[in-house]
Amino acid sequence: MTTIKTMLLFIGLMMLGLVGNGQEKQYIPLVEPGKVWFEVYPNSGWPPSPYGYAFCGRKYLLGDTIIGDKQYMKIYHEKLDIWCTDIILEGPEYVGAIRDEIEGQKVWYVHPDDPDYEFLFFDFSLGAGDSIPPFCYFNMNVLPFEITDVDTIITPDGVARRRWIFDHDPWCDESYVIEGIGNSSGFLAHYQVIFEYASFLVSMHTDTVQNFCHEYFPDCQIPTDTCGTVGIKLTMPGLSVSIYPNPALTGNPVRISGLPATADAPATIDVFDLTGRRLTSAATKQTNFIFNSPEKPGVYFVIVSKSMFKQTLKMVVR
Repeated sequence: MTTIKTMLLFIGLMMLGLVGNGQEKQYIPLVEPGKVWFEVYPNSGWPPSPYGYAFCGRKYLLGDTIIGDKQYMKIYHEKLDIWCTDIILEGPEYVGAIRDEIEGQKVWYVHPDDPDYEFLFFDFSLGAGDSIPPFCYFNMNVLPFEITDVDTIITPDGVARRRWIFDHDPWCDESYVIEGIGNSSGFLAHYQVIFEYASFLVSMHTDTVQNFCHEYFPDCQIPTDTCGTVGIKLTMPGLSVSIYPNPALTGNPVRISGLPATADAPATIDVFDLTGRRLTSAATKQTNFIFNSPEKPGVYFVIVSKSMFKQTLKMVVR
């Protein structure tokens, strides 16, 4: 019975054009506005991080630019705190421009340090047995290497996407590429053999739609993140949380108004400094909450959360 069900499913997918020859399927572009890639990166120093990563960040597409006579989208990167990914440590930084060649199913990339040269980012028209050309951005090796297989997977958004698989190291996992999402090692990462420490694409979303979660991070979050929302930002319509006064004086009372608290479901308030250290944590069933500002001048982040709601507020202390 299971075999019959599998055959019927396969036939149905073929009729919908979801399986079979990848070149017959409609191409899913990689370069689209609203896409955000959340990534983790290993450290190169010693001792290594016990979590397998030491840094994290996100890349996103924002705004068009013309290079030569071609239109690209600009890529930006933000370095985030691994202990609270709502906190931006550095950026946004411009890290290049990218464009889709829809008809040829190729993606092209221009590095900010070499704006006159266009890299072949990845060729999505290639199939199993084809070779990734040398100095393609994904490859960046002198010699080409072969695509082992191209299969089709269903991503969390319910979309059937092609996946390019490489099997060159019999002992380790390797990067793979998913149509419309990119490299499993990170948006601007090259091909990697996953051995002990590597970079990973943790998740990707387009606006409010979650497109991808890496199998190493099935919840789309990193274990060190105690306050962040690396995927979709969630809000409640008509709700406006505010801090007063802001800027505040050191050690003085500060009021948070408009909290999404109810008698049976309190709201949580956490205050963090720029290093990601939690200074204050409290829960309240009231819509207003008063606490004393930190004793040192600086910039702080107040994170208000309740169930599916989370909002990050910037607070300046003088």
